[in-house]
Amino acid sequence: MFEHVIHESERYIEVHFSGNLTVQSVLAYLQTVWVNRPEIAGFSELVNLRKVAKIDMDTGQLAGIVEAGRMLDDGNRRSRIALVVTDPHNFFKGQLYKTLQQLYPADNKEVELFNDNASARRWLLEAR
Repeated sequence: MFEHVIHESERYIEVHFSGNLTVQSVLAYLQTVWVNRPEIAGFSELVNLRKVAKIDMDTGQLAGIVEAGRMLDDGNRRSRIALVVTDPHNFFKGQLYKTLQQLYPADNKEVELFNDNASARRWLLEAR
């Protein structure tokens, strides 16, 4: 399950996931927000995972999510993904996601992990 807000003037999406984070829930988010709104291509993301009980994805599925996100991305614009994670197990999966993101040849997306929304938002906006 997710809720999102589009901050158009600041060019970022804020999404809050809850429950178990699965491939299906992330793909539903990508479809709802990114596929249906092509004008936001290149926006950054603040992804709050603090209410996620478990990230229920293996390495291959995380890599698939990275690839799906890349296909929807504007390769000509730099953007950032700020992951807000507090659970140690979910933090590990967040670090894995960050590493997988860095393995792709396009160098237009930065990923960082944070403990709170305020720090994540500051980091997103400093790049603007």
